[in-house]
Amino acid sequence: MAVIEKIGSPQLGVNFDIGHSLLNHGPPAETVQMLAGHIWNVHVVDIKDNTHFHLVPGKGDLPFNEYLDALKASGYPDFLTLELYSYPEKPIEVGVQGLAYLSNVLDALHED
Repeated sequence: MAVIEKIGSPQLGVNFDIGHSLLNHGPPAETVQMLAGHIWNVHVVDIKDNTHFHLVPGKGDLPFNEYLDALKASGYPDFLTLELYSYPEKPIEVGVQGLAYLSNVLDALHED
């Protein structure tokens, strides 16, 4: 965030990777709030046991509700990108699984 503030351009933003955020132990709500208004894209993976290996959403420990709720509260428009390069042999299968999981989580958030 210091770079964004130092440059001071409204054209500068971040690709918010929630897996990396979890690995850096930043509280989801605080991290999103700090970056609010500067998040242009969100990379979505799941992480298990604090290990940087991209899992299908729903297969790890990532608190999706916390991240997605914080993104919603910040005004982020729900555009998410699955980043599942860990599965080159079955991209369609894991893409469908990840989208189904995220759709359920987002549907529940929008009911609130």
